[in-house]
Amino acid sequence: MSIAIALTSCKEEKINTMTNENTSKIIQDGSWNVTYFFQSNTNHTSDFTGYDFSFGSNNTVTAFDGSNIVTGTWATGTDDDDPKLILMFSGFSSPFDQLSDDWKVIELTSTKLRLDDESGSGSSDTDYLTFERN
Repeated sequence: MSIAIALTSCKEEKINTMTNENTSKIIQDGSWNVTYFFQSNTNHTSDFTGYDFSFGSNNTVTAFDGSNIVTGTWATGTDDDDPKLILMFSGFSSPFDQLSDDWKVIELTSTKLRLDDESGSGSSDTDYLTFERN
């Protein structure tokens, strides 16, 4: 029985590592739209209507809506063995400052990236962010 537990534990760790590595590869391919952004119990998806997000190999993220350009940085990492996508839009006001966070990867496909972030300080609020490939 302890062998099965050890094998399961190793398998879960490998999946997390593979997911984290795949996050970097997948998001750099093409441009993405925010198709869902739920924060503080409010749907803010429409705040990003018209913006295409591109994730560069130099860890820059660019959002462009045809006339406005917003830039930030992105990175991947782990927290408590959970793969993360870390976004930072320094110097930009709402709505982009709301995306600045370390987001837990909860679903990753070649066309969709679903993320969540649980609020700290004993709050039970969870924020959700979904990107889909254009």
